[in-house]
Amino acid sequence: MLNCLDELEKKVKEYGNSCLSEKEENELELLRKKFIEKFPIDKLGQMTLEQYALGTEKYKDSFCYWLETELKSLGDIHGSAATKFGVYYGKKQPDITPKWRWNKWTENDFDVVRNEIIALVKAGSTRDYIAIEKNRLSPMLKGKILASYYPEDYINVFSYEHIKYFLQKAFGVFSYPNHFEAQELLQRMKTKIDSVSKWSNLKLSYFLYTAYSDVKIADKEEINKETPQIISGELIPIEAKSQYFEVERHSISVDKNVVNNNPKPDYELIAKHNASIGKTGEQAVFDYEKKRLIKNGHKELADRVEWVSLESDSYGYDIKSYNIDGTERHIEVKTNTGSEDLVSFYISAYEYEMLKIDPHYEILYVFGKKHKKLYYVDCEQLKEKFHRLAVPVSYKVEFRTDDTI
Repeated sequence: MLNCLDELEKKVKEYGNSCLSEKEENELELLRKKFIEKFPIDKLGQMTLEQYALGTEKYKDSFCYWLETELKSLGDIHGSAATKFGVYYGKKQPDITPKWRWNKWTENDFDVVRNEIIALVKAGSTRDYIAIEKNRLSPMLKGKILASYYPEDYINVFSYEHIKYFLQKAFGVFSYPNHFEAQELLQRMKTKIDSVSKWSNLKLSYFLYTAYSDVKIADKEEINKETPQIISGELIPIEAKSQYFEVERHSISVDKNVVNNNPKPDYELIAKHNASIGKTGEQAVFDYEKKRLIKNGHKELADRVEWVSLESDSYGYDIKSYNIDGTERHIEVKTNTGSEDLVSFYISAYEYEMLKIDPHYEILYVFGKKHKKLYYVDCEQLKEKFHRLAVPVSYKVEFRTDDTI
């Protein structure tokens, strides 16, 4: 971390005064307050669909237009589909008829969308990260709403990939909690540099995007491009009653440059490599679930299998699949290239919460080096024995600066 902080201090001297002037920051704060006056927290429950959505005749007065366009200087959320708002009015190929377009989770009911916004703002006021992660609004939209209403608590960096990139490059941090805990970690890291510690979250975000301008937007295409290709193969049961299944031709290559004994390992490469391994396991399970349903005569269910973690981290699981009776399966995939005798994986606080409350939650563990195997984790046993099986690997310490410890 020291080398990163040395480099960070150099960048602060180079860009700190020019990235955002005091005058510019004051003007942006006035703009933010104008938004708050237009959409006060205590009146969100009265907001109508027309006051919320893009595409209407008076869309420039809408909540979504203000967040995306009027407040663009407080964090850009352009570049992703309008579906991130849950609902909009317009056309969508191949149906070019203008009409209301709803995201699946909204149940075509604006009350559902509005209630999610109200719940998010309430959770944001107490920094309830489990509730924030669980909220069904898109992560980019959640981040922009929280930073707009609570600028002192939420930094204006909304992409999880960008948050991780800045933590790596600026602060040498390679272990991430969930999306919004990582966001909080990013803003708290500014205390490492005296000259930065009193910056606002907005100025910190401007500095990071200026000083580390090579940050990449990891959209779905880039994720797919970086994910190792899976060679198709059948998952064959080893024993009828066994929890193990074998993937004869699925393989994950291990980069020796990542796992060598270099005293100064490339942590960025390690993080990227681990992410690729995880995506490989998710791809294997996604393919297996579709083939399993087709094999059992349920192509209509196979067509509905979704790799939801490519869309958002807010689900708390990776694959949405189905049992042959049509009931849902919410599958969290854990992947490991290590020992076949030991099940070992990390689970976030949010995933643990989902494990406890979601009756459809499952954990599938993909492991092995040459021939991949799939292990169905007994979630009921895991919940019962969790505190005996789980080992804490990090702790969050939080106290006020005026407290005595």
